[in-house]
Amino acid sequence: MDKNKLKSKIEFLNVLSDIYDRFLNGKTDEEDQKIVDESSRIINNGNKSPISDETSKIINKNVYNRLSKYISKEKKKLQTFRLLKYSASIAAIFVILLFCHQIFKTESNRAQDICYTDEGRIRTLNLEDGTAISLNLNSNIRYNESNFNKNKREVWIEGEVFFNVAKNPDKPFIIHNGDFQITVIGTSFNVKSYAEIGLYVVSVQSGKVYVNKGNQLLGTLVKNSELMYNTQNDKYEINQKDFNNINAWKEGNLVLNNANSGELILRMKQFYGINLKIEDSSLTDIMINGVYDKTVSPESVIKSICLIYNLKYTCKGENITIYRSS
Repeated sequence: MDKNKLKSKIEFLNVLSDIYDRFLNGKTDEEDQKIVDESSRIINNGNKSPISDETSKIINKNVYNRLSKYISKEKKKLQTFRLLKYSASIAAIFVILLFCHQIFKTESNRAQDICYTDEGRIRTLNLEDGTAISLNLNSNIRYNESNFNKNKREVWIEGEVFFNVAKNPDKPFIIHNGDFQITVIGTSFNVKSYAEIGLYVVSVQSGKVYVNKGNQLLGTLVKNSELMYNTQNDKYEINQKDFNNINAWKEGNLVLNNANSGELILRMKQFYGINLKIEDSSLTDIMINGVYDKTVSPESVIKSICLIYNLKYTCKGENITIYRSS
């Protein structure tokens, strides 16, 4: 591409980026809106169903971000060129719109592939390969329907998820969560990875599970073994752990499995809508274990924990405070 065409392309990308910026902030004028409408016409061409408002919002944001990255990349090609006077053609606009169409198409597919739990609801999914998945509260899983179960089975998760993976030696099942990657062929296990608690925990019920962080193999887990990685200090350990009750949350019960103070606060909010405050360092370095039936009151949960660790608590409406008695 010669410098004139490259300069023209980048300037049009800048114009389109500015238009999308104004569009996302509700500041488009009449001329801007014509371009947005024409873009929408091209992007939606061939779609069998309209894009939802939520999906459209995700797509618009991703288009703007990816346009910015694309513009930055194209500008680097101009470092050895002199800037020449801008001239444009309407055909270039449609080239750029078609480029955006590909972005919209990709992001739309991604957004539609996201499965999630509404707050206060546990959800069970059955994937096309026969794998059964349960999602705990405030958890989600994403996968690409068009590529899933072709050469491999690949998903992305957040929160806590129980997997019962259908066995297929020819198509490994790969789970991504931030820097962590789990690879299995057919097994059942639980993954806990809430960002709020600073722990990444993999507990195996059956089969064999390979856990990596980046390019480092952290361990190969088998039945009744558990890997717990502290994301605050990058230390981890693998221990034997009886799997019984670890996935009792699937029945709506409150499960505290090697739970730190951060997880206790999270669980009380998830299950009961309770704001838990822990004063001083009352529960620092303490791992809490216990299963509480869904009918147990939040005050009863806190009372039992305080009895075990010789702590006190106060309860005022939706606020509970734990403190160490003097």
